[in-house]
Amino acid sequence: MIQRDRGQFQQADEHFALALAAVEKRFGPDHPTYAELSIEFAKSLVAQGRSEEALKRLETALSIQEKRLREDHPKIALTKEEIAKIGKTR
Repeated sequence: MIQRDRGQFQQADEHFALALAAVEKRFGPDHPTYAELSIEFAKSLVAQGRSEEALKRLETALSIQEKRLREDHPKIALTKEEIAKIGKTR
């Protein structure tokens, strides 16, 4: 996330991709950590103007969260908010 915050998007994207692959291999693609990383990756993609890719990452994260968390969990609401932000910028 530090690279993303510094505008070093290529490096950030590479690190997010590696982290997602490692989490998927170790815990599977439906793990809450995979969802959290997908959200952070989506934020990096939005900052680069890559909204469609970001939306896919957020939808993946939301799907995981809806399966793994209570329906009233705050993380679900925050992910929906991130999705709505992208909808406003389209």
